Amino acid sequence: MKYFIGLILSVSIAFNSYAQITPEHEYDVPGLQFTIVNLEVDGMKYCTYEFSDEYKDLWMLLYNLDHTKFLELNFDLSKYLVNYDNWTGNVYYITENVFDQDIEIEVLLEIDVVLADENIHYILVFNENGELMFELSNAYVLWAEVYGDMPKGIFITPDGPKMILDVFDGNQWLYKVYALGGNATSAKMAEYLEPLPTAYPNPAKDFVRIPLHEETFIVSVKLFNLEGKLIEEQMINQQARNVVVNTLHLSAATYLYVLNAKNKAGMSGKFVVRK
Repeated sequence: MKYFIGLILSVSIAFNSYAQITPEHEYDVPGLQFTIVNLEVDGMKYCTYEFSDEYKDLWMLLYNLDHTKFLELNFDLSKYLVNYDNWTGNVYYITENVFDQDIEIEVLLEIDVVLADENIHYILVFNENGELMFELSNAYVLWAEVYGDMPKGIFITPDGPKMILDVFDGNQWLYKVYALGGNATSAKMAEYLEPLPTAYPNPAKDFVRIPLHEETFIVSVKLFNLEGKLIEEQMINQQARNVVVNTLHLSAATYLYVLNAKNKAGMSGKFVVRK
């Protein structure tokens, strides 16, 4: 009897431990690509997208981590798809401030178009309004061995973000380096960053405290409005485990901040001020 009771307890404990993995949500998107992206300002989002042969476009939906809809995007590709035999597409980057200094989303993608007598490969960058920001044919995103088998064409440098493409000019293959318009301190891809803990109090009134993962020498904190305009820069110049930002003089609004650290990539986030 004792053995039987012990067996029941063991099964019950095992079941409870496995019960920690619970279904949370289902996305009914058969055949579509599905992933998680880490936006520099708005944080992690679920992302589903499809290159549509019927509509000749890229359709994309972003969801918050609570599974509510965040943003729907659509990019018209029809001008590249005239008298084609076949075509494929791939999304490389989804970012908010690598290509420019606003906080709207930009998408770097490629399409490969098969025509009767040739293949044309395009690198394209669209903003979230569907406007084409960059176009280059016979170009490929640089494959860098240092990053293993994942294609990486964008690099964050002390001189700002750069894009490197492998381009055929008709005679030979060339590596072309492009300077991008994003902010050098706030333009960061997910692999270069650890997300910061939440700033508090948020909403703030007189001050907001930004905790860090470890002691870091912070040079300054820059505050931007939601249009990407620099409001002010507060100098810190000290080693700290958290940063206190004075908000007493700020108007009620949502602010984006960028912490400029010594010998370390910048860190960003946002907070709200209420009066």
